[in-house]
Parts: sequence; structure tokens; C-alpha cells
Amino acid sequence: MSKLEEEIQVTDFIVKDKLSRDLVVLKRQHEICNNVANDSYINKATLETLNSKINLVRTQVNALLEKQKHSQNNSNDKLAPFRQQAAIIVRKKDSLLENYRNAMNRYNVLQTQVEVGLHTCQNQYIQSLNFEFFIQ
Repeated sequence: MSKLEEEIQVTDFIVKDKLSRDLVVLKRQHEICNNVANDSYINKATLETLNSKINLVRTQVNALLEKQKHSQNNSNDKLAPFRQQAAIIVRKKDSLLENYRNAMNRYNVLQTQVEVGLHTCQNQYIQSLNFEFFIQ
């Protein structure tokens, strides 16, 4: 009798709790699938409008962040000068890094030009030696 009662309790739990939760999850998945199936496909114009909206929201967020920074800087923030100095140093490092990269690119270009020039000079010198040998 106790086994039968336990079995009844287990099946009651399965029917009331577990199956009802599973049924709710399946209904949600069904609704999502129907929404996806019934929606029209996304075309290029829709993507462009979404991108423009995203860019608009980004600009608004950036403006709000700038406002927040300015309001924080206006308060009695003792670290503000150090932050400004750190920002200046970062900008200087970035500009120096860019100048270094440009100089290295220019150096590499000049190095290849020198190598090509040396190669052509050597070829001309060898040709002149061959010509002199041929004349003698």
C-alpha cells in the first residue's frame, strides 16, 4: 500500500509540477518559432535603418558619458589632474608610436631601394669588367 501511495505521489508530482513547467517552456519555444516564421526577412534597408538607430544611440550614450565626466571633474576630485596628465601621456605615446611606425616604414622602403640600387650597380660593374676583358 505504501509503495502505491509513493507511486501516486511521484506521478502526481510529475504531472503537476514537472510536466506543467515543461509545457510552459515548450509553449514559449513554439511562440518564438511562430514569431520567427511569420516575420518578414531582413533586407538591406532594414539593416541600414537599424544601423542608423544603433549609431544614434551610441552618440547619445557618448554624450551622456561626456556629461558625466564633466560633472565628476567639476566636483572636488583630487585625482583629476593626475587623470589629465595620464591622458596627455597616453596621447603623446600614441603619437610617438605612430611616428616610429612611419619612420620604420620609410626606413624599410629606403633599405629596399638601396639594395636594389646596389644590385644594379654590381651588375653594371660586372658587365663593364666583362666588356674590358672582351676588348683585351
